[in-house]
Amino acid sequence: FPEGQFVVLDGDKIIGMSTTIRHHPPEEDHTYLEISDNLWMTTHEDDGDWLYGMDVGVHPDYRGQGIAKAIYRARQELCRTLGLKGQITVGMPNGYLDYADRMSLDEYYAEMLKGNIFDPTVGTQQKLGFELLRLIHQYLDDPQCGNGGVMMTLPVEKDIS
Repeated sequence: FPEGQFVVLDGDKIIGMSTTIRHHPPEEDHTYLEISDNLWMTTHEDDGDWLYGMDVGVHPDYRGQGIAKAIYRARQELCRTLGLKGQITVGMPNGYLDYADRMSLDEYYAEMLKGNIFDPTVGTQQKLGFELLRLIHQYLDDPQCGNGGVMMTLPVEKDIS
């Protein structure tokens, strides 16, 4: 699925990237390794009606310059071009580690939903227009996010501001 892969360059230096597959929305909880087929991306579905964002990365020296937002915009434009329903992804609640000693991941997620906690990753995706669907436990092995992820969607009708 070459049209779903994005690279941002500064000259010939790679400073940003995104990997996606087309997929139908997973109805059941899953792990990152399951949805990516252990990073082989063979889970791509040619008739998938959503663009599943596997990852977005920006080189640390280039963060805060709107590069990730530009990648999400490009992904949204691809959704429109392909006639997809929008983007679906699982964001990492990377701020959880700061709260892990006083609340469970479920409590952290509930506080995010109430707007009492702004998570640096999931909250940023919310600002772009992503709608939170549910918390997935054991999405990946990463204590920074309590091993969990937040499934979310960005319908194609929404513009990224």
